[in-house]
Amino acid sequence: MSEPITPQLIKLGQRLSRNNIVRRVYLLFKILNGYDIKLQIRSIEGYLKTNLTYEQAETIAYSYERLTGISCKPEMLLFDKNALADKLIDLHMDYQKFLETTDSTILSFVEAYFRYLYYDLKVQNVTALLNSMQAFFKYAIGDFDKQQLKQHIVKIDLREKKATPIDSMYYRHDFLLLEEAFFKICMKKYARMQKRDPSLKNSFTLNIEI
Repeated sequence: MSEPITPQLIKLGQRLSRNNIVRRVYLLFKILNGYDIKLQIRSIEGYLKTNLTYEQAETIAYSYERLTGISCKPEMLLFDKNALADKLIDLHMDYQKFLETTDSTILSFVEAYFRYLYYDLKVQNVTALLNSMQAFFKYAIGDFDKQQLKQHIVKIDLREKKATPIDSMYYRHDFLLLEEAFFKICMKKYARMQKRDPSLKNSFTLNIEI
């Protein structure tokens, strides 16, 4: 099912058609949303394989709190596996939707990029970057002014359990790093495809767009 056409989506579409920076952010935002779903699937699959007793959870929670200074209750390490299984089904459906709405010509490049993020760059969380991108879109369509944008670009302090605004340069650095990695993987994969099939040089054009 496609998303309903809202005034916000119309505004974003207009910005996408006119602004190269907005297009770049939206492309990586769409891709990283898929990666975020993959990370959640991996995480839940890992939880489902564990069988901690309450005593074991107490030991782990105590050690974690001593090492990090972050409060951790044993109950936080014990999960309702039925609820997790339901969540896993929902995530697989979300990922299937991501696959279906991604251009088939670049899908293999996207999946190669996911493997590179996970195994080479060791990227385990993209939530904060995705949140900053969402704030940027609101700014781009006029829902946020500059001050509101700054307030929504935050880091999460686990010890204090609060979000603190930070300079957007930190997320700009992450964005540029991940964007560069995506195009690097695309070009490497495309070069391998051409090596296996030289005819692609004349019959196939790599066009990475939304």
